[in-house]
Amino acid sequence: MAGFDNETVYGRNINLSNLPGIDGVNPTMVEDGQLLIASTTAPNIRVSKITSSNGSILVTNGPGTINITAGSTTAITFSGNSGTAEAVNNTLKILGNGVQGVVTSALTDTITISVGDATNVTKGVAKFNSDSFTVAGGMVSLTDDTGVTWVEETSTSRALLINEGVSGNNAATITMTLPATAAKFSKFRIIQEGAGVINIAQNAGQTVHSGNTSTTTGVTGISSSEFAGDAIELICLQENTEFRALSQIGNWDFS
Repeated sequence: MAGFDNETVYGRNINLSNLPGIDGVNPTMVEDGQLLIASTTAPNIRVSKITSSNGSILVTNGPGTINITAGSTTAITFSGNSGTAEAVNNTLKILGNGVQGVVTSALTDTITISVGDATNVTKGVAKFNSDSFTVAGGMVSLTDDTGVTWVEETSTSRALLINEGVSGNNAATITMTLPATAAKFSKFRIIQEGAGVINIAQNAGQTVHSGNTSTTTGVTGISSSEFAGDAIELICLQENTEFRALSQIGNWDFS
């Protein structure tokens, strides 16, 4: 067997044969802390010491003793948006700011960062009342006191949106079409800003009323402005089909 020769066990710096002791064997080594260590290549039994290649543990050898303690370590530095932090006694605290609405919790191997709802006192996550605000592409827009958001239309056609105010600004006629689906109390505000008149077109089954005057029901019905500055506000009073002028400025024709 490799490493053995009858009664002799061979290792570097050690000979375990023909020495006084129990059964004629008394190990002899030349340095404190040496151990017998197996090797897959000859000689298969060798003598060596416990070491730490990166200094993470400290090994102290004595006569018949080996003392292992934690060695010097390099602290890991964590950088924030401002300042840095290092773990103390292997512990790094990740804390939220309650005034900012941010808290943290830790369980086993997971740290959860939570942001609470905003209040009158603390910052946090907020949502917007759609009657007063619109949000698109990260932009928050304040509607007017009627819940209408204003836009300018410079082309010759537009599909009207619920609770929208449109300023038509074109030298040519602009056709603005009511939505086929509109909930009761949906509102629309329209003003002619440019020289081009505005025609409010309808879908099948829809009618616009102004006082005792009404448009033709369906796609042939139309409400038309005459001059720049003419304006009208419509409200849906019967879901999808019936619209009435709440107010109007100028000479609107309903046909």
